[in-house]
Amino acid sequence: MSVPASAPITRRSTLWTIGRVLLVLSFVALAVATFFALRPVDNPGVQTCGSPALYAIHNTNDVRIPGPGSVNEPPDAAALRTQARCRVRVDDALGHGAFNLAIGIGSGLVGAALGLIDDRLAYVRAPRFETLLRERPPDVPGDGWDRPVIPEGDLGKRLPDLEWVEVRVVVGVGILAMIGLAWVTPWSAVRAALGELSMGWLAAAVVLLALSYPIAAVETLGFTDGLRAGRGAFRGVLTAAVASSFTGRLLPEFGPDGLTVHQLARAGVPRREAVGRVAVLDVLAVGAHALLLLVFAFAALLVSPTWGTGLERGWPVWLAAGVLVLVGLVTAPRRYRNRVIRPDRDAVSALAAADPLLMLPSAIAAVVLALVNGVVVLALVYGFGGSGSWVAIMAASLVAGVAVVVAPTPDGVGLVEPVLALGLIAAGVDAAPAVAAVLIWRLVALWVPMLPGWLAYRRLHSDGVI
Repeated sequence: MSVPASAPITRRSTLWTIGRVLLVLSFVALAVATFFALRPVDNPGVQTCGSPALYAIHNTNDVRIPGPGSVNEPPDAAALRTQARCRVRVDDALGHGAFNLAIGIGSGLVGAALGLIDDRLAYVRAPRFETLLRERPPDVPGDGWDRPVIPEGDLGKRLPDLEWVEVRVVVGVGILAMIGLAWVTPWSAVRAALGELSMGWLAAAVVLLALSYPIAAVETLGFTDGLRAGRGAFRGVLTAAVASSFTGRLLPEFGPDGLTVHQLARAGVPRREAVGRVAVLDVLAVGAHALLLLVFAFAALLVSPTWGTGLERGWPVWLAAGVLVLVGLVTAPRRYRNRVIRPDRDAVSALAAADPLLMLPSAIAAVVLALVNGVVVLALVYGFGGSGSWVAIMAASLVAGVAVVVAPTPDGVGLVEPVLALGLIAAGVDAAPAVAAVLIWRLVALWVPMLPGWLAYRRLHSDGVI
């Protein structure tokens, strides 16, 4: 089917330009509001107020100067009494934050409304819907981000090229995240914690990470019997699981799921069926993760660990994490629209209609995989001498898994690091071992596996499997 010659060229209108300006203004205002809400304030010489938001949430009482003539009255009591108390300072900061929050929400809503109006106008002017049911030809201008990343005809035949722009973004954001954690606690304290790492706990974490690949292969094998033709079926799926450590990070829009779909298509499974099978696996994984998160979060509340914040030094890190969350939520429609595997209602129907005996091994593997990832974090925390409720630490690791989905970057690079560090500190782990554990966890779980992933990728490619 050819595109009609009269098809209008897709361009963004002035309306959308104004909308984007308002959305950018919204992000800036929300960032400023977060800054005022999280930046610690003090009543010098009297009380460390801390974060205004937490001060208000905990309803902390102001420290009062002892009365005149009291034994504990400080020498400069008269000057200290003239200072604004914490409650006044907190109210002032929250007032500035609320003002910017109102601007952010208002400009965001107006910008989104202008964008929706512009989309509606573009939809009315667009060609008939049947002309859009294929990849846009190169000679038809449009937004490059909206092009299908994997043309349907390429699945099972040709792998996509490396997306070098996104690769540079991933590496750059990952490095910045590592450096940014210095705001949480001084690097001198982190270096001291790194020097106390127990090799036994590190070895246990590495072994568990290695075991996560055969567990992932078991999860995949049950619903992808198109990969089971011939001998060495499990070995092939295991190799693909290792290779996903490479494709999931250096082919960000292709993702780890895309490799499985490509394999299924190459093995003769129709694309729609291949997408459906892997989408079922996604539903199982998300369901298992959500269930475990609820269990451990509820258990952590019952245990009532000593909660901390890390906000005294780390507010720039949490501010950057908040910006990444907002960017991730705004770009989520594009990211999920372009991925090979999209959230699909049919996947839920297929899950309900699936053979329970076929589904059980994959469901168990999904639960075990989420638990193993949490235990890896737990082992590293203990390896650095960290203390805290193990239940709360597991809950923090599962929250980090949510950040992977929300983040606009592959594997949540740049967002998972501060979220996990904050979660560990909240679970009662001291800041230095918490940051050290996050750094080593990201190294052994994300960056180092890319080398064996690349080797497995080359092996599958040379064997003609992909």
